Amino acid sequence: MAKPLQHQVIARALELIADEANWSQGAWARTASGKPCPWIHPGAKSFCAFGALNRAAFELAAGRGYELAVSAARQVVSTRGGSHAHLPEINDSEGHAVVVAMFRRALS
Repeated sequence: MAKPLQHQVIARALELIADEANWSQGAWARTASGKPCPWIHPGAKSFCAFGALNRAAFELAAGRGYELAVSAARQVVSTRGGSHAHLPEINDSEGHAVVVAMFRRALS
């Protein structure tokens, strides 16, 4: 059975950021030279957690990508229990290992 689209988006986003070299803080995405860029930029090589979800949602469901990314972000953050933090805050303050663990929990 095929996985729900939201699950696929989270899985693809995790692929994008699983290697810390492809993860970003303080910007949605960055080019290979480290310059901040939009997550949709063709030269984007590293992504923050939410930038990766947006990129994955765009790849998988361009017409409704943003709504799907927001929904996936809620699912990822929900793995922390009653946390009211937003994914970009967690990404920038708690680091790569925390973000990757959250994505993995959301997929399990």
